[in-house]
Amino acid sequence: MEPTVVALALSFFFGLYGIILWKRPTSTVLYGSRLSRLSPLRRRAGLIPPTPFYSSSAAYSLQRALNSFQHFDTLSQGEMDKRWTSFSEMPQRHRDLAKDIGYMRKLCDMETANAVNAATARSIASCAMHELHAISTSESDSDLSRAREALKHLVRDWSDEGAKERQNTIRPILDELEKLSPTENRSGARVLVPGSGLGRLSWEIAQLGFDVTANEFSYFMTIPFRFLLSNKTSQPLQHVIHPYLFNLSHQRTNTSLLRSVRFPDVVPQHCPNLHIVEADFLTLTTGAFDFVVTMFFIDTSVSIVDYLQQIHDLLTPGGRWINLGPLLWTSGFVSKMELSLEEVLDLTVKVGFRLEPGRRQVNTEYTANEEGMMRWIYEAEFWVATKL
Repeated sequence: MEPTVVALALSFFFGLYGIILWKRPTSTVLYGSRLSRLSPLRRRAGLIPPTPFYSSSAAYSLQRALNSFQHFDTLSQGEMDKRWTSFSEMPQRHRDLAKDIGYMRKLCDMETANAVNAATARSIASCAMHELHAISTSESDSDLSRAREALKHLVRDWSDEGAKERQNTIRPILDELEKLSPTENRSGARVLVPGSGLGRLSWEIAQLGFDVTANEFSYFMTIPFRFLLSNKTSQPLQHVIHPYLFNLSHQRTNTSLLRSVRFPDVVPQHCPNLHIVEADFLTLTTGAFDFVVTMFFIDTSVSIVDYLQQIHDLLTPGGRWINLGPLLWTSGFVSKMELSLEEVLDLTVKVGFRLEPGRRQVNTEYTANEEGMMRWIYEAEFWVATKL
């Protein structure tokens, strides 16, 4: 067939297809037909990906967290062995050049620093095994990346180096709570902090006199927090980690890569008005909270509607929801809806809240490396909403 004839035929076909699409209805009937295709049968047949393991409770379990901290040294050395193997595969002349610039010395120093991290991780695991009456098992059921993430959060929440981020994120929330609740009324005021992480926000709120429930799903976070609250932590700056050698990208110097951070900046002894609840936020059933405080939390939801409805249900009538954070939805189509800020605020009202004046943008980093070559700035949103 001549090229001109082929071109005319293709032009006619795509033109006809365009007319069909243009005439196709875009009503809720169409949306319904699309949704109807996503049936349970399709999921069982493997046509719809199941919820990823990393978003399941097993991924954050006590056993998995314990194994990860207890076997931190072996898991880290496994990565270092891969680095050495990769390096050994270079031509000899390239390895000689690497030796001249100190690369081999850097790898050896990283192994030394990893040993320090492993010692701290084992102390965390030992404390958890004693307090929670658990034992560590095989390193095969572990997650080194989440254990490392927890160590980085120790820097953010409990070191001098994290003070700037805490000032940007925790301070506005504390100021709002102090404004909304006079000192004499705080002992009877109940505050829920879902997604409490390493616990600094919850602890700071408890220091103001509120009755605080710190709710966290991941034992990778609560185990280090319990370590700080235990008698294993008795003085400021008692513990040390090297939190920046987990990623060799965007490092200016080897000194910066290998630098240590001491923690905690204050000793957070356990107080009777601070309660740790290790559970999925959506499983909480006891309400009557005067405040729900969410910080870098709502975008972790699988269903944002479930989260907002749960916040509303757990508050007393007239209770306040204080939120600060971005909208970094979980990737891989795990989030059932990925809303814009405008949509989240609209949904907040429809669920049964009144947005109070004073909503504003808060620019902040999150577990940043102050000496690194990359900056990631969140233009987070801060708002207060009242349950109607």
